[in-house]
Amino acid sequence: MTRGPLIAVLSVIGTLGASNMGAAQGGLTKPPEPSGNPSTPEKQLLGQALFWDEQLSSSQSVACGSCHILASGGSDPRSFSPESRAPGFDGIFGTSDDIQGSLGLPLSTADGNFFPSAEFGFHPQVTGRKASPAINALLNTVLFWDGRAEFSYRNPVTGAVVLPAWAALESQAVEPVVSSIEMAFLGRDWNDVASDIAPRQALALSPSVPSALDNWIAGRNYDALFAEAFGSTGVDIDRIAMALAVYQRTLFSDQTPLDDFIRGNSAALTMQEQRGMALFQSKGRCIDCHSFPQTGRQQFHYTGVRPVHEDLGRGAITGNPTDDGKMLTPGLRNVALRPPYFHNGRTPDLRAVIDFYDRGGDFNHPNKSAQISPIGFTQPEKDDLLVFLRDALTDPRVESEIGPFERPLLRSEDPAFHQRYGAPSPNANGDAPQLVAVNPLRLRGEWRIGVADGPVGANSWIAVDTQPRPDGVPYLGVTAYLAGTPALRVFGPTALGADGHITRFLPTPSTPGLLGRTVYVQAFVQDALGTAGFTSTAAIATPILPAD
Repeated sequence: MTRGPLIAVLSVIGTLGASNMGAAQGGLTKPPEPSGNPSTPEKQLLGQALFWDEQLSSSQSVACGSCHILASGGSDPRSFSPESRAPGFDGIFGTSDDIQGSLGLPLSTADGNFFPSAEFGFHPQVTGRKASPAINALLNTVLFWDGRAEFSYRNPVTGAVVLPAWAALESQAVEPVVSSIEMAFLGRDWNDVASDIAPRQALALSPSVPSALDNWIAGRNYDALFAEAFGSTGVDIDRIAMALAVYQRTLFSDQTPLDDFIRGNSAALTMQEQRGMALFQSKGRCIDCHSFPQTGRQQFHYTGVRPVHEDLGRGAITGNPTDDGKMLTPGLRNVALRPPYFHNGRTPDLRAVIDFYDRGGDFNHPNKSAQISPIGFTQPEKDDLLVFLRDALTDPRVESEIGPFERPLLRSEDPAFHQRYGAPSPNANGDAPQLVAVNPLRLRGEWRIGVADGPVGANSWIAVDTQPRPDGVPYLGVTAYLAGTPALRVFGPTALGADGHITRFLPTPSTPGLLGRTVYVQAFVQDALGTAGFTSTAAIATPILPAD
């Protein structure tokens, strides 16, 4: 991006209030760390491994980072997808209060059996709010949209205060890992989490790990890594929370063009960006809630995104009706990387956000912030403000995932992981079964896979082959997408349960030479309404990964 010469620096700076300019001259600074959880290089590396390790979830398929991709500003780019939609207050899909949240797991009982949820059936569940950004979360004294992650950290089992101050990151870290929507089976507790993760080799499922982190891990398991990071053996809830928080304190974005401008480089912003900044601080009233240099404040506001009763926000935490509908004001650094916007994820781009504030929000309530009223931007002013938000607030290290924002890749980001192909073969009513597969297939163990949406009590078979038939071949009145090699194995028949589903735990091979090979899977179900008495699922291809 070409940045033109400065013409009106003094007039732009003049739009800064004295108190804001005083803060700006100091630049963005990190708040204190909790006195009981000082940062160390080893703790940072441990926290980085945990944050990006899908093995931390019950299914070994979701990491903390799954909802906080750094190149997306630490938010969740999957929120754009149709699969990331949740029903809103009315409980009905396809209505105006739907939410674009974050994908979690299909609902599962404590023993690992898939169980249909009321809203999502056997499909992955979706959170009721879009994920807040992890980048610069260290600046907040409370976290989550409703602020329920508090300034002090309490052990979630005993309730004892472990860290009395500056510990919102530790408080936040303990919730998603045991959430039956996000990362856990029903009934999973922190003893389960600690005992599951301790013996596992760190990031064993990741396709790519940064060299510094990989060299530190050196093939070790978490037992050994925790001992080095904390100076004694033991993996427990408090240590997991502390390590995750220490890593997240490294996700500090302070190298935007705005930062460069604040530090005295008068050429850091183009003329259009400067005009946008002036609007941000004056006519647009943005600075009332997004003050410099943080571009966010520790405040809660109801802005009229949706009616208050649909999501009480802060009011559900405090019980104070004057807090109903209010959400934590997010910081705006890297905001251009974080669509869709607002807590419900239903605003697709920054231009739509500007239009929303220009018209003074969409809904009214006594709790609505006084700052939210029609503005009257001209189209050129909207263009200027958009360029400021898009370009002046983006840290190039975040966008490129370099420096402190370099990260391991997730197995779920690998296109070869659980790649679906082919199409299901339905019955005369148009109904077809589906494969439910989220767990990785690992050597020397069991692979959890389900067959759902078939007739109650019907027999089902799961077929596994080493070669696909991408174009399909007719078989028993359905289309089979497996090659039928000598290596083909068929598991079943197994009767579907009362909800038309069965969860299978299939034995996996132990031969090291198979590591990295791809297998192809499809299920077949007996169905009186199917052609020739059968229906079938689409197929999936998935690699064989290292042993657990």
